[in-house]
Amino acid sequence: MAPVLLNGAERMKEKTKRAVVEVVIASVGLVLGLAAAAAFNLAGLTWSTSGFSTAYYWDPSESTITAAAGCLFLLVWLVSLIIIGAMSTASYRRNARVDRVGIVVASLSFVLVCGAVIFALVVLPAQYSWVSY
Repeated sequence: MAPVLLNGAERMKEKTKRAVVEVVIASVGLVLGLAAAAAFNLAGLTWSTSGFSTAYYWDPSESTITAAAGCLFLLVWLVSLIIIGAMSTASYRRNARVDRVGIVVASLSFVLVCGAVIFALVVLPAQYSWVSY
């Protein structure tokens, strides 16, 4: 099937729709990624040189459920990044501006979620142990 030729206004509408959809998907993924970082912190997970562990002042039965929820949130966040990447690269009518929007929102989501997860697993548990000492 041959691609349909669109005039300038229709092409602009299509580009804008793609950019808005990419931003919405990235926003939902970002919220879920930050929720994953919060769930890991709520579960009492810590990350040190010996690996992952649970803080001694958390209830172990609650920690496993919350950590599983955090893993599920991270999985959905990764799927959102994959969807954004597929949208940016798999169109037969590529546009550099829309591709840049996808790259920027995916990169911003990646940096913010990775920073929040590292903060929740490394920095906050150190603060908790210092306060409890």
